Amino acid sequence: MTERKGIRAALTVTAVLSLLVILGLSAVVIFKDQGIFLILFALFYVLVPGFALLITIDHDIYDRFKSLTLLLSFYAGFSLIVIQYYLLNALGILEAVRYTPLIIGLVLIFVSRKKIVALKGKLPSYKDFYKAGPYLALTAIVMFASFYGFYKTVPTQSDNVFLDYCYHMGNIDTLYRGGSLEDTRVMGMTFKYHYFMDLFNAVLKYVFPASLWNMVLRYPILLVPPLISGSVYNLIQSKTNNRAITFVVSFLALIFPSVTATTALLPNHIITNVNSVGIALPLVILLVEIFIKTTVPGEGKFTDLFLVFLLGFTLTGLKGPFALALAGALVVFFIYSWIANRKVSVLQLLTIPVFIASFAIIWFALLNVAATGSNVTGDAQGIMKYLSFQVTVPGFGLTDGFLINTSDGLLFLPQSLFFTFAGAVIPMLVMFFVVIVRLFRKKKADIDLRTAMCVICTCAGIAMNYLMAVGYNRNYFFMFAMPFAYYATAAFVCLAIGLKHRILKLVSVIVVALSCMISVLAIFNNCDKPLLAYGSGKLSQDEINCIAWIKENTDRDALFAINESEPNGKKYYYSGYSERRYYLECYKYAENSGKTAEDLASQIEINSRLYTDEESPVLAQEIGIDYVIYYNVNGEKPEILDKYYQLCYDSSEVKVYSVRPQQ
Repeated sequence: MTERKGIRAALTVTAVLSLLVILGLSAVVIFKDQGIFLILFALFYVLVPGFALLITIDHDIYDRFKSLTLLLSFYAGFSLIVIQYYLLNALGILEAVRYTPLIIGLVLIFVSRKKIVALKGKLPSYKDFYKAGPYLALTAIVMFASFYGFYKTVPTQSDNVFLDYCYHMGNIDTLYRGGSLEDTRVMGMTFKYHYFMDLFNAVLKYVFPASLWNMVLRYPILLVPPLISGSVYNLIQSKTNNRAITFVVSFLALIFPSVTATTALLPNHIITNVNSVGIALPLVILLVEIFIKTTVPGEGKFTDLFLVFLLGFTLTGLKGPFALALAGALVVFFIYSWIANRKVSVLQLLTIPVFIASFAIIWFALLNVAATGSNVTGDAQGIMKYLSFQVTVPGFGLTDGFLINTSDGLLFLPQSLFFTFAGAVIPMLVMFFVVIVRLFRKKKADIDLRTAMCVICTCAGIAMNYLMAVGYNRNYFFMFAMPFAYYATAAFVCLAIGLKHRILKLVSVIVVALSCMISVLAIFNNCDKPLLAYGSGKLSQDEINCIAWIKENTDRDALFAINESEPNGKKYYYSGYSERRYYLECYKYAENSGKTAEDLASQIEINSRLYTDEESPVLAQEIGIDYVIYYNVNGEKPEILDKYYQLCYDSSEVKVYSVRPQQ
């Protein structure tokens, strides 16, 4: 059906204006922060090799995935980067990663050149540019929200910085060094974490002279919006086939929950890629699309098993809890589709062990014990703590109470669902029952496996959020469920539109309105709460100057000791900004490498003795310490340091001593 001229004109104007906003915001990062490095890297080192790989293994890839092919290409190229890193690091020639992605891309393009040429007639024409209007508008909105809320300069004395940013800066430095991957913050500890985004940035740093701060906080403004908006938009559109409904629901999925911000500090995770959420969530959606195709005759191929393994491997390395939730959802979806179709394809049967194998390889090799809150971070919180109406965010003292703040007898579950899945929770619950009812109807023609899978993923995320304590932020599972909860909302809207009974249509409108009203109340409830996007830690100007001195005047492989980094709120800040190795800067994330406070007790004691014991020089020599940093938290004079070491940097708040005489 041909679009009306007025609609086409409006969509074209929307597309043009949105594109101008995207280009304008991008220009700031590209020219001010050398964001061109990321653009060139993503294009020639990731996207082109990824697309060449896809077309090499399946010449029908574009016919089957259409607009998702571009997203698939990015993640296929991302996976190639990870594999090359491991191989080259094992061979001791990690620096070759500067060239190998380009070479592999060229080889794959040559091998698949005929298949690529054959695609020319299948690609959309420039005349269809107007159709991209809603997607470009959504991308522009997400980019603006990310830019407005999280684009910051290098911190000054008055700026707060979220400690996770500093942690990931240290991760990149660890991975950039390569070798045995000894953690730069805890000497002798092998670095283990779901760190693939940091690995991606480490390879970027090998290719281009990009700063760690830019890679962690600024470059995601260029990368995350097109990926997250494109994946969510495609997911919703696969149900509605209506651009207006798709745009509104996608907007709610990405922006409205971020505004309520009652759970898990959503905005600084989803639209800015803190802890890799913004990059991992689109990959979850792509894998769900592949899983759905395995149940539809003619849509799935056995070559998809290769993609399932490759992308599953990458997802686990990006965000382990997401892969864990998806593995559970996949098993339940297999059972559901088996009951619905009364048969199982060999392809679908093989998909489960292939995905679980890809998950297990990384989970047990890189994540080790997957931080569950032991002695390093404090005791794991029991589920009963989260079943009260009053919930305090650890470390911040905030309360997510709504209307009333004290009632242990009322469940927190309904409140958190209404606030987290703003405007979606009631439609989502309705579709949950619809999916179950459809399964047991005699006529199976109306079974909607796509909606069923999305409802299952929503339930998996919600259930695991309350039943498991995997990771330091269990609300990652809520983030996993978010796009699928809004897909269920879109499915509810489509169902309501198709109803013939007027009363049922009216009830449907009331349901959506009620859900949105409660969510709006959630926004007002949170207006008086501070934005926690940057955390509460900050460096003083003295410390900033000290770190600059360290970078300019000390050897790249120098080993530092630092006092009281853990309790003084400067976790990872010194290692992240100085790009140097530390004997024991912070042990909060040590669990990811299989360590507990008891395991590190000896190291903690030795670190303390460096500042208080007459045997300090002997200890420093045994350990190999080059410099000792003294953070003057109480105004006390470091007598041991003054007695045995040479002061080489001095300020009112921080001092640096050289263990060895200066040349």
